[in-house]
Amino acid sequence: MQLSTSNISVSILVVFSTLALSCSSYKLSESDLGWQPYRKSDLLIFKSNNLETDSIMVRSVETLTNSDDHLAVFPNSIQSLFVNGKQNILELQAGKKGSFIHFTLKLGNRYLKYPNVVESVKEIDQKKFDNNEIIVIKAKEYYDNLKGQPFNLRCIHWSKVFGYVKLEFNNEYSWELQSFIRDGKNLMKK
Repeated sequence: MQLSTSNISVSILVVFSTLALSCSSYKLSESDLGWQPYRKSDLLIFKSNNLETDSIMVRSVETLTNSDDHLAVFPNSIQSLFVNGKQNILELQAGKKGSFIHFTLKLGNRYLKYPNVVESVKEIDQKKFDNNEIIVIKAKEYYDNLKGQPFNLRCIHWSKVFGYVKLEFNNEYSWELQSFIRDGKNLMKK
């Protein structure tokens, strides 16, 4: 039995169409983006309980779409948001298992050890806020190969309005947000 060229073309078209349709696109929802309070040019001023100060200017808030597997023929598409200053401040990423927030801010001296704190937006949504609309996120290492390492950061106090409010470390050391300046105005009530 001999196959015609048109039958082969149709078969190839069906196979590639099926494979292409099996690709998924994961985007950050409005609810996910509600956890990201920063805008370009926001100025965050932190003070430690040792009277040190650190300020961070938000230089960019970028949303990118990339593939989840660069070697796949038909990869899934995932959306990520990056908040950057003099360092990476925060990352949000949509994916097959839901959306996640990677808390990446580092304050204080360079010898402080920070775990890779990654939390599911779904899990954060279920946490209870205190009276000031702040949740406390325990600083635990996300990546299995680093879970046995000692870290100094204990927890992050987070607000949907101000983002990082406080970082608590071992030995009663902490950094607290003093000012959140946007368009020349301090948004924090003192």
